[in-house]
Amino acid sequence: MSRFSLFSDDTEPNKKIPESITTNTVVFSLGDLARKKYQSRHNTEMSINGSLITDFFHEQEFDLELIARGTIYHMLLSVNKSNYEDGLGLKEKLGGILKKVTDLKNVLEFDLNPSGKIKDVTNKVFLKEKWETLKASLLLEAEIQALPADILRKMMAKGDEEYMPSYPLHKELEKSLFHSSLFRGFYNQPFVLGDRYPVANVLIMSTFFEELSIPMRVHLEVAYDEQYDEYILKYEGNVDKLNFDTQKAKSLYNKQYPFLQEKFERYTFDFQALYVLNKQDNWLKFARITVNEKINQSIESVINLEMEEVYNG
Repeated sequence: MSRFSLFSDDTEPNKKIPESITTNTVVFSLGDLARKKYQSRHNTEMSINGSLITDFFHEQEFDLELIARGTIYHMLLSVNKSNYEDGLGLKEKLGGILKKVTDLKNVLEFDLNPSGKIKDVTNKVFLKEKWETLKASLLLEAEIQALPADILRKMMAKGDEEYMPSYPLHKELEKSLFHSSLFRGFYNQPFVLGDRYPVANVLIMSTFFEELSIPMRVHLEVAYDEQYDEYILKYEGNVDKLNFDTQKAKSLYNKQYPFLQEKFERYTFDFQALYVLNKQDNWLKFARITVNEKINQSIESVINLEMEEVYNG
């Protein structure tokens, strides 16, 4: 194990880079201000007893622009095109509310800490204005008006809360595999090529249980690909069973899946991610993230997310 023994996925990087860095050590850093184009493909499949019950596909075209750098990075994310299929026909329900609410976050401005993790969302005033406009239009939809009063009130209250200036929206975005994968903290920290590093503070949201975060044991390995002149970052990990709340998971399982009529006995959660970085400017060129979650042999969820830079010309 390298003497750089702890790499945190969400904290500030070490302020002091060791003097004994060798030619085999690399420090990734975003240099010049730039704007890059990307496309992403996100697919989630969930099956119960071998039968597919969810097949969600989401594709996007988006821009990333670094508009300021220094003690923090200021980044602009602009989704230019977005389309998804939920496999259940839900996106047309209630006046297309799911897509409309998702599209609210098509333009986001972030402050990133020096390691590249989201520290804050800085265009909350703009987002709140968009929410107020959307809320007014939703309340005119016949399907929305037909909802029970208490459900409608909770829906609108949730939106009002999420777009308050004081709401930690960046914490909500961390629950999104897309956003948490796009801004993963591997900048401004020294890595020895070929070494493996334990990554601290990795939480991934469960597909099966809403609001259940899965603590992970993850390692990162950094390599240089001479053939393509680019850097490869490979993450591998699984559930940290010592810190996993088994009792809470069992309780949620019994509540949500009583029809399975079998005990919660074995839980697995595996995570793999591959990042390719441009050697010249250290920007992301390609990423593939795979998450596999399983309870016993009965319920399984597989998520595949790919992000790739789109070149002009």
